[in-house]
Amino acid sequence: MEAIAQLFRIFWAPRETLRQVARHPRIIAPLILLTLFAGLETAIVFSMLDPGELRLQEFKRGGYADKISDSDKVIHAQAARNNRGFAVTVASLRALVTVLAVAGVFFLCFGLGRGVTFKSFLSVTAFALIPGIFHSIASVAVVMTSNANPNPTTLLLAGSVSPVRFLNPESVSGLTYLTLSTIDVVSIWILGLLIIGYGFVLRDRVGLIARVLVVGSAYCLASAAFVSSLLFFGVVPR
Repeated sequence: MEAIAQLFRIFWAPRETLRQVARHPRIIAPLILLTLFAGLETAIVFSMLDPGELRLQEFKRGGYADKISDSDKVIHAQAARNNRGFAVTVASLRALVTVLAVAGVFFLCFGLGRGVTFKSFLSVTAFALIPGIFHSIASVAVVMTSNANPNPTTLLLAGSVSPVRFLNPESVSGLTYLTLSTIDVVSIWILGLLIIGYGFVLRDRVGLIARVLVVGSAYCLASAAFVSSLLFFGVVPR
């Protein structure tokens, strides 16, 4: 019960929680919470939307729907419907990989040669990412309140708690819409927790300004890569 209570103390006592997990790392409980929410989000979304229809919309956006026969479209759509369980598994694993990747990057940036363990970085990272469950909640809420055929761009960024919630993706360019989606309240919250938590792990071996610059720059680079890839591959129209 103590481990469960500690998970949710990150919301009302973040500094104390991060100080504790930096000194006495806990990893399993936050990882279970994050993978559980990611899997549930995908399961709920796919229970309300037709994965087969989403696959066909993907073909249309890619501009090759006319090159695929009707029989092949039926096969692709059915395969997408049959892969719901696989999609849930992938979503859960992606949450786990995200924690490991973020912890690994910042351990390389801050931890090497400073006498700190990767386990401490992993523990702080996992707890700092807990507010990300609000991305899952937002995603489900957007899908539940959308029409039968939601805009693909809206669906793609359903979990974003940012200015795009007040915009029609067809009213602005794809670049503008995606850029605004990165100004995400939950992501900024998580960045703040990472900066604070790594300070406890490093015990002020790295100053606050340096942590802000490195964590902020990493987020900006990751966001730029995300936006660029979606535009480059035509997932979101320019």
